Amino acid sequence: MKDDGVPASAEEVRDFIRNCLQQAALVNYSRVSEYASIESGQDTAGDPPNSVKSISDLIHLAELCIEVLRQNEEHHAESFAWFSDLLTEHAELFWSLFAADMVIVMEKIPPDCWDAFPLFQVLNDYLITEGEFSLRS
Repeated sequence: MKDDGVPASAEEVRDFIRNCLQQAALVNYSRVSEYASIESGQDTAGDPPNSVKSISDLIHLAELCIEVLRQNEEHHAESFAWFSDLLTEHAELFWSLFAADMVIVMEKIPPDCWDAFPLFQVLNDYLITEGEFSLRS
């Protein structure tokens, strides 16, 4: 946005906020992902990753993502009341970044492996209870 003394249109404000929220999703997800990998010891361990550890790390990452998005909702939802759809887009982008990491892990485990079931329980519980993704009427 330019500061030329002319008030910005509603669409310009909306586009600016959308861009900021997209950048925030990228930055926040990369930081959460980096934090989760440091916490799990991926950077320091010389052991090859196994499917159980990878799933466990992914569950931990999902829990951190859920916590970040809940904090966003708790702290910023009121500020974005006029642009709640943009906050939902932010969450969707955040989850799409998680989904890309999840696919990488899921492709490495056997198709008949039940180790990933707890991950889907965590994600399902979140998606059922959260307002922007809830199926409640």
